[in-house]
Amino acid sequence: MVYAALPMRLAALSSAISSDFFAMTDARHNFTSNQEPFESPKNLVDGAEERITELETLVNASGESCDYEIVTHTDPKTKEKVVKLRLKQRFPPRIRTLASGIIKEMRLALDQAFCEAAIELGRSDAKDIYFPFGKSIEDLNREVQKKCRGVDERLVRHCLLSKPHFGAGSDGLLWSMSSLAGKVHRASIGAGFHDTTSFGEAITYAKGPLKIIINKWNDLHNELEVARLPEGSELHVKKDFRLRLQIIFAGDTHAMSYRPLVETMRKLHGIVCSIVLGIEAETARLLRERAAP
Repeated sequence: MVYAALPMRLAALSSAISSDFFAMTDARHNFTSNQEPFESPKNLVDGAEERITELETLVNASGESCDYEIVTHTDPKTKEKVVKLRLKQRFPPRIRTLASGIIKEMRLALDQAFCEAAIELGRSDAKDIYFPFGKSIEDLNREVQKKCRGVDERLVRHCLLSKPHFGAGSDGLLWSMSSLAGKVHRASIGAGFHDTTSFGEAITYAKGPLKIIINKWNDLHNELEVARLPEGSELHVKKDFRLRLQIIFAGDTHAMSYRPLVETMRKLHGIVCSIVLGIEAETARLLRERAAP
């Protein structure tokens, strides 16, 4: 596991993450630390892992079995009968709060590692520089010009190897994480079936054509749309159907949309951890290269 390469943990990192993400990142310019270079971003990664473990416990407890009621209505546009499962209880707010804090910690860890590397390699301060992200290759190039001024070009090229953009050969996860960290106070999450056959197994009778819907979550009404039936169709569902849900990123979170929340967080954590350690190693290599006769 890549994370095992991190040094021994320091004092517990404060769990309070400012909701104003960019104000928090700007504060690093006026902050003087006695820590060794790269210790602060490593501690952020360390703290994120601890909160992912807490998040996993909450998510597992919330999604294992949920009380619900079946509700139906007619779509006024299509005239279809819409079948939904409305949960009787909402998921604990702590899940959203934790998820949002973890995303912000991981984004900030990348910014801090990039800034510390830039200073180690000769930049006078960390003012107005950030780890580069872009919603496209073209946007990424513009962001590099704007937010990486005065930074050793070799360090910038190294960071771009992680493909922190959306589309064109990238899975888009890093950019989506960055976008979510900078725009919301609480992570955008929803719910979906633990597996695609869960609802199908609960159907006892179906007459006429029907459409099974997967993971169409309505957060306002705390309900999951599961099927649509044209006029004349009929659907019966087991009364004792055990609803097993997984908590997922909602459909407005770009490359993270509909992905399982905890699994995606762990994947992002591994990526961010590798980048932070890679920046540290690349900085050391460049310094050795400069010092060589």
